[in-house]
Amino acid sequence: MTVLADAVLPLVRTRAEVWRRSVANAHGTRMHEAVAMLRNAAHGAGDPAEVFAVTQRAIAAALTVIMRADDSSGIIGDAAGIFSSCTQSLRRAPGWPRASSSTG
Repeated sequence: MTVLADAVLPLVRTRAEVWRRSVANAHGTRMHEAVAMLRNAAHGAGDPAEVFAVTQRAIAAALTVIMRADDSSGIIGDAAGIFSSCTQSLRRAPGWPRASSSTG
């Protein structure tokens, strides 16, 4: 794994009992730290391809967590949504090819 992946993914992945609301909320806070790291990497000197790959892995991990979590406060789902929006901003970053649009 890369340095970015080593820093971000452990904040998203968990084996904790996230079905307990207090544990889920604490984990959601850590997920938001991961979001901040990815945003800094995306807007800093980070390699866009690496940031994109780590973001995709973070989304997959977040979905796994949310399937077994008590996310009644919405903190985990919010972080997962932000991960998803990060991928959209990375696709618009300089140096990334633009998707062609077709009408038809």
